[in-house]
Amino acid sequence: MAILTRSGRTALAIALLEQPIHLAWGTGLAAWDDTPAAESATATALVAEVGRRALTESRFVMNLGDWVVDQIGPPPNGTTKDDWGLQHADLVPAGKLLVVPTGRYVDVNPTPSNEVYVRFQFDYEDGASPPATIREIGVFVGTVIKPSVITATPGKMYFPPADLQDPGKLLALQHNPKIVRQGNVRQSYEFVLEL
Repeated sequence: MAILTRSGRTALAIALLEQPIHLAWGTGLAAWDDTPAAESATATALVAEVGRRALTESRFVMNLGDWVVDQIGPPPNGTTKDDWGLQHADLVPAGKLLVVPTGRYVDVNPTPSNEVYVRFQFDYEDGASPPATIREIGVFVGTVIKPSVITATPGKMYFPPADLQDPGKLLALQHNPKIVRQGNVRQSYEFVLEL
């Protein structure tokens, strides 16, 4: 049986970054406040999208344990690569360690890898007028904005659903405890997409 190799996954990561990437957020369902809903691997859209923001930053990264193994060698018997990585986190060059909810990663940019760090920085007014209750977020690739929107508002980075010609493909989905958007807060989301 064939496997998808690390170099093949790296090729997918490179191809991913050549496409438009957006983070959409939505209201989801109020019932989720009492009983959190599991994300569905077959989802193709958010339940109730409010808008989406273009990618703010992306970088190639490596899991800290993998990076340490590559740099100083395999862990001794009885030690996992993640434990080995944490033991040697002090070897990571200054400013190169990224911590997200799913783990610790080392910035290896511009060297391509199969793990991509993405950050989305929403602006103060995004989803705040009227205040939206956010319960779901999704990373989309290949979004196409209507040409009339691009012409009328060059440089625009936040798009309500009415501005979309094609929403693109849902790559990652996450349900969160509700957040009521306010105009004095800039929401930021960070993920590592492991391909």
